[in-house]
Amino acid sequence: YDTEDEDYSYNEDDSESDDYEEYVDEDEYEDDETTEEKIRKIVDKYLLDIRKGYTAYKYVWVNNSEYSQVFQNVRSYIAKDASQSEIIGFIDVTVFGKGKNGLLFTTSALYEKSTGDWWKVPYNKMGRMKSNGKQITFEGTEGCGRGLSGIGDIIIHNEFYNIPALKDCLEEIYAII
Repeated sequence: YDTEDEDYSYNEDDSESDDYEEYVDEDEYEDDETTEEKIRKIVDKYLLDIRKGYTAYKYVWVNNSEYSQVFQNVRSYIAKDASQSEIIGFIDVTVFGKGKNGLLFTTSALYEKSTGDWWKVPYNKMGRMKSNGKQITFEGTEGCGRGLSGIGDIIIHNEFYNIPALKDCLEEIYAII
């Protein structure tokens, strides 16, 4: 058998042929993502819509030294139990942008602090979330907060946040938990 006449050379252009794409199932790779990676993508998708004009920080800025004081304050004032690596999005509603009040997304929970009230709702407890377009209520969350937020159901008002966008974001997160 004579192989000298046959061309066995590898052409780099062959690997990028159009025929290859029809065999690639892009959805296949989404199943390999961790829950945290999926949550990060969802938050990243909605964060700028939720912010209602306030400063929003995506997870890529968490370790940026320029914003270290903001995230130090976030962890001191809003989420003492969250590690830096768990933070995936933050909307700062303070006047001077110091990170002492706002809405925080981590890989496992949603936090909010404003005017003395503080609360945390784990994503797996968001099944009893209701919205009328002007506010979101988390039923059955007694004890998840401090101040008035610790007395009854937790409510997020539309004063600082775009409620329909926040509701869509949280529903997507809850769907993958």
